Parts: sequence; C-alpha cells; structure tokens
Amino acid sequence: MRPFVPKDWLVAGALVLGGLFIFFVDLSPLQGADDGAAYGLVVALAAYFGRRQVIASAILGGVLTVVAPFVGGDPGESMLAVVSGRLSGLIVITIFTAVLLHLISTNATVAASDKEMDAYQQALSKITRLALSDTRPLLERFQIITELTTQALNAQTACVARVVGDVPQLRLYDVWDQRLGQHLAGSPTGPSSSGDEISLAIQNGGALAIEDLRLSPIHKDVQPFFENLKLRGLLHAVAVYRDAAIGSIVVAYEQPHRFSEREIAFAKSVAQVVALTFALYQSERTVQRLDYVSQGIFVLGQDGDVVYANLAARQLADSDDAAPPMPFALPPLLGVGDHHQIRIGEREYEIFRSRLAGEEILVRIDDVTARNVAMAEAAYLEGQLKESAKLEAMGQMAAGVAHDFNNILAAITGFALGLNRKLDGLTVERSVVERILGVCKKGQAMTKEILGFARTATVARDPIDLAALIASDLDEIQGECEGAAILSVQQPDGPLPIYGNPAQLTQLVQNLIVNATHACEGGDGRITVTAGRASREELRKLTAAAGRSQERLLGVVNDSHAYCYLRVADNGHGIPADVLDHIFEPFFTTKGRRKGSGLGLVIVHGVVDSHQGCCHVRSRPGEGTVFTIYLPLLAQEAIAAA
Repeated sequence: MRPFVPKDWLVAGALVLGGLFIFFVDLSPLQGADDGAAYGLVVALAAYFGRRQVIASAILGGVLTVVAPFVGGDPGESMLAVVSGRLSGLIVITIFTAVLLHLISTNATVAASDKEMDAYQQALSKITRLALSDTRPLLERFQIITELTTQALNAQTACVARVVGDVPQLRLYDVWDQRLGQHLAGSPTGPSSSGDEISLAIQNGGALAIEDLRLSPIHKDVQPFFENLKLRGLLHAVAVYRDAAIGSIVVAYEQPHRFSEREIAFAKSVAQVVALTFALYQSERTVQRLDYVSQGIFVLGQDGDVVYANLAARQLADSDDAAPPMPFALPPLLGVGDHHQIRIGEREYEIFRSRLAGEEILVRIDDVTARNVAMAEAAYLEGQLKESAKLEAMGQMAAGVAHDFNNILAAITGFALGLNRKLDGLTVERSVVERILGVCKKGQAMTKEILGFARTATVARDPIDLAALIASDLDEIQGECEGAAILSVQQPDGPLPIYGNPAQLTQLVQNLIVNATHACEGGDGRITVTAGRASREELRKLTAAAGRSQERLLGVVNDSHAYCYLRVADNGHGIPADVLDHIFEPFFTTKGRRKGSGLGLVIVHGVVDSHQGCCHVRSRPGEGTVFTIYLPLLAQEAIAAA
C-alpha cells in the first residue's frame, strides 16, 4: 500500500465528513433510495483509494442506512415503508459499488496490459540495440537475445537456432536456462520434430504455440527429450529473411502455458531480430572478405560521396578512414556502367563502374600495371623474335649471295688483271681496265660487309676487358671521324670484363662512329664515346623507355646479370621517329647510294645480339643521337678462371 500524502488526507476527511453528514440528514426524515444514492457518492469517492476502500465504504453506508431508522427515524411511518426505503437505499449502494468495482477492475486490467506492453517494447528495443548495433561476436549477441527474451516472457528456457539442411533442422547456437542461470551448449541439432515445427509455424503466420507438449501430436516421438529438460509449454517463432526461414527463437515453460496474442507477437518480433542478426553477420563477413580482394572497391551514394571502401581502396586513397574520398575524378555515370583507364604516378589502373539498386554506384579499380608491363614485354619479345628470325634468314640468304657474287668478282678481277698486263703502253684502254678493277674492289668490300653481317653469331668469344679494348683501338677509332667532327673518348674508371670478340666489337664501334660522323656533316660536329658499369636504375628504365616515340630498344636485359655500357653520342641532325623503326633493317639507308650500303647498323645489331646484349637508341631531330650498347659483365668466378 502506498503511503498517505496530504491529498489523501483531504480525500479521507471528505469521506468521513460526507458519510456523517448524509447519516444525520438521513435521520429526519428517512429518504430511502435518495439516501442510498448519497451513500453511493461517498462510495464513489472511496474509489480514489482502491477496491478494498470501495467495499468498506459500501458496507459502512449499508450499515448506516439500516441503522438510521432505529436511531432517529419518523415514528409515523409504517414498518413496511421503512423496510422498503432501506432496501431501496441498499440496492442503490450495491449498484454503485458494483459499477465502481467493475470500473476499477477494468482500469487495473488496462494498466496491467499497458505495463506488459511497455515491458515488451523496452525488451525488444534493448534486444534490437544490442544485437544489431553491437560489435560483439555472433554467439554473444544470441546470448543477449535468449536472456532478455526469457526475462520478458517470464519463461524458464529460450534458445536461438539456425535452419540447416535440405530437410529443415535446427542447429542450436545458444540455450539459456533461467533455472540454472547459465548458457548451455545444447545438442548440435534440435529434436527430429523441428522440421515439422518450422513448417507449421510458417503456416500459422510465423509462430507455433504449444500449450502442453504432452498433448502435441508432432512431439509424440520426442517426449523423452522434453521430459528430460522438464519442459511442458513451448512457443516457436521462425526467423524469416527474404522469404526463407533461416533461424528460430524457441521459448519453453516448465508447466503448461496458454500463450497470449501479445506473447506470440513479441516472440515473432524477436524472431525477426534473429533473422536480421544472421543477415547482418553474413553481411559483415562479406565485407570483411572484401578486404582480402586485390581490387579496390568503392560504393558511392546518391550524392556521389563514398559510403564504403575496402582495404585496397583505402590504401589507394592513402587514408585510414572507413569511407575516404576517391583519389581521382571521373565524369558522371550516364548509363548502367562504363570503363576507364587512368594512370596515377607510375601505376596504371582500369576502372569499372556499375549502377546498383537504389542509385548507388559500385566502382571497381584494378591495378593493371604488372599486366600491362607483361603484355608490353611479351609484345616486345615477340617483335625481337621476329626481328632475329628475319635477320637470320636474311643473313643466310646474304651469305649465299655474297659467296656467289664474290666468285663472280674474283673471275672479273682475274681477267681484268691479265688484260691490264697485256695493255702495257695503251693508256686509254688501261684506264678502262683500272676502272673495272676499282669497281670490283668496291664490290669485294661490299661482299666483305655482307659476310661480316652473316658471320656475327658464329665467331669465337673469350673473356676480354672492354675498357682495355677501347684504349688499344683508340687510333683506329679516331681515324673513322675523317675530320668531319671532333671525337672525344672517355676511358672508364676500371676494367669491364665481358665475353666478346675483339674484332667484332671494334667493328661495332667503328660503324657507330661512321654513322655519327655522317650525321654531323654540315655543322660543328661533336662525337663522344664513353663506357662504364650500368646501374640497376638505368637498366630498370630501359623497357619503359622503349615505348617512347623517340626511343627504341633491341634485345632483352636479364635482371640477374650486371651490365656495362658502351655509348656513342653525337650532336648531329638526329633521326625522325618514322625512320627509327627501320634503321636496323638490312640495306636500309638514308645516305644515298654513294655513302651507305645499309649494313652498318645491321652489323651492330648482329654483334650485340651475338654477345647477349641489347642496344638502346635515343634520337630527336635537331638534337643528335645516342646509341648505348649494354653487354653482360663476367661473374667473378669466370674472371678468376680466365
């Protein structure tokens, strides 16, 4: 009973005074039904304190109604009139009391119902907040659900289960026993009747209420299971997600239990929280798996802001934020999807955009740098293979032609020499013969070049020092300039041990200097010859440089080898980009018939190829040309053996 407050004392005083006033008024004259109605008002006022006070006031009013005639009633009234009046008063008091008691009972029922509804709403709100808005593991979330559900429904046991198998069975995740105050591991799967329960629950709107398991026909075969747990009443609500049963919440009681509509509705609401918890857990796992994907994945909202980014995307944006801004700008997506290729620094990316439901946009970013490099290298190697095969075929053909042509020239030269001896004294005729001999000499020089081109891959090679070779051939190298340009030869700081053929390498340098000399004609020509050890960074940039319009690379650099370089640079007129693609082709020349045979750079290519090296050319019209030959250095063991 709640303690009295000043307002309660006022009401109590009004009750006492009102009752006494009505009693004294009732003494003269006796009013019967009117007095009963007056006492009824006092009874109604007593309703402020509750049911028992109403009954007590009614009894007191009835007693006063009966006693009033004997205390001060009108002696002129007949006994029948007095009894009739008193009975009327009692009837009125009784009616007032019955109505008030019913009203109090109704209010109490409504208050209890509201209290129960508030308790369910608070429990459901707490379950939803902790299960869906928390970072706890899945098992802990289900433990919270079972504890709060048991508490809200005043049950003894509750469990959360997952629907598994083609024939639906329940896999128990957590079982909470209120009687023991602990979570039980339970069995891996529920009883064999769980499949039937799921089907019936779905047919009944998502929940199946069993008042007494002993009377349930679908649980007849599993009675020992529930008897062992001492359970009689059962409420099974199915968790449905996207029209499929994925789980259940099961609540059980020790005694038979008649389930109310509110209890069933609450259990169905908890089942939906269970379904969302399963779905959220799967979504979280999917999102976590996306962090192991090498592709960067952004999801853009309707306003274009990033709402999700996986680990690769965050690394690309160089940010630890969960949803960092994209590191590049793209035009608006007009259709359902598009494709872009961009470059950020030294990395190349492919971007695929797709429009999702709800107008969100999925952006997939794939780093294709390695793929593009591999494709470029494959295309380059294929071109090198074709070029080598072409040069080899042309070399074989040229060798055959040169031998036959050399035999013809030898016969012509022999006849011309014999004729020249017989024409002693005949000046005019001898001059013709000498012109024939001069032409034959030029033809023999050309066949010598052709044979040199054909033999570049067949000569013997030995360990030599490229630096020493350049120093020993310095006079021959300088003699190739023919006074058309200033030649500068810079000796390397140390030895450059390689496997090579001295004659071929000397021919290579001479051919490059001859080309440089021709390129410098008509100006203040300067030619520089340098050699040294190539750095790793220089070698790494070779492949990338080969794709530029003013650069070409012939040959392949082996990353496991160290290399030296031999560089010939001039400040001549340079080579146009369209000519660069043909400078290593046999018999291609831009010097005219009198100055070039078109075999000088072909021989350079053959020598480089036979030495397992590569040749890099960089040229720009008006700025000169740089030929750099890269040759593999000998390992220390090979140097020691030599």
